Amino acid sequence: MRTCFILFLLLFSSVVRAQAPDDKTPPKESRLEVIPLKYVDSSTVANVVASLGVTGAIRMSPDPRTNSIIVLADEDAIKKIKDYIKVLDVSGKEEEMTLLYPSEFLRYNKQDGDIVKQISNTTEVQVALDSDLGIIMIQGSKDKVERTVEILERIEKMSEVKNAESRKAEELQSVERAVRVFWLSNDPTQDSRNPMQPDAALQKSIDKLAELGFPGMTIKMQLLGRCDINQGKAQSRVEGSIASGNTHRTLNSQSILSVTSGSPINGKFRLEAEVSDVRSSSASARGGEVVPTDRASVEVDINLEPNKYYILSASPIGGFQTAFVVQLIDGL
Repeated sequence: MRTCFILFLLLFSSVVRAQAPDDKTPPKESRLEVIPLKYVDSSTVANVVASLGVTGAIRMSPDPRTNSIIVLADEDAIKKIKDYIKVLDVSGKEEEMTLLYPSEFLRYNKQDGDIVKQISNTTEVQVALDSDLGIIMIQGSKDKVERTVEILERIEKMSEVKNAESRKAEELQSVERAVRVFWLSNDPTQDSRNPMQPDAALQKSIDKLAELGFPGMTIKMQLLGRCDINQGKAQSRVEGSIASGNTHRTLNSQSILSVTSGSPINGKFRLEAEVSDVRSSSASARGGEVVPTDRASVEVDINLEPNKYYILSASPIGGFQTAFVVQLIDGL
């Protein structure tokens, strides 16, 4: 009986062991992997990752010789460790770039290379210049390079205006200019020897004078003189005299003007005019000198575009309405 009871217990325990679930999960397969680092020291990264306690990592050792980490772990742990390393292994510096910037103003104004060097010192970028090709090489962080380009673009625009003014002045100096001055009056006397008819553009100015209360204006005198342009300055001097019937007119004008890109010539224009009645003058007593009976003086600020007419003034001289018109023309 006792022997049978012992056999029953042994059989029961074997059945229980066969039916009981296995609570042990077989371990995942581990493998060895070498993870290289770019920027940070391998010992530093290994210590940080180890302190994070990655599950499934059996062993993790730094290799200073190759600046890498040797990891013995399962697949999930290795992936987790790589994710940590991606965050930790950074340079700590801004992204750097190199840019070639073509510069027209540097090509035409080589002395402006000093300005570029000053900019490089201010924006903390490395710069190299090739003035002959007009190229600036900029090297530095992306933000600083972009900032440098913005500054260069502003200088470029300013230089374009400067170069345009220089080219405009050179063009003007290469062309001979002249100044023509007209004396208009409603004086009825005519000089049949030298009849002068206005062109269509001048006639418009005469019509405008009529609208302003100066009707019946005709050309009484026309004078032409050189306009010399040198180093951004334009100078002209026009003078002469003419007799029409018993009326003697003398006209002197001079101007010192500036050459700019906005208007070819601008500045002050000065004119002096005299009118005399020959019959009332004591010519014989004064050695043939004609005594002026009336005079006018005009000084105005003016912008002269080529071939356009400009009314300088309108006022009574010698008892008649008088106007002076000036024109800048090409050539003599």
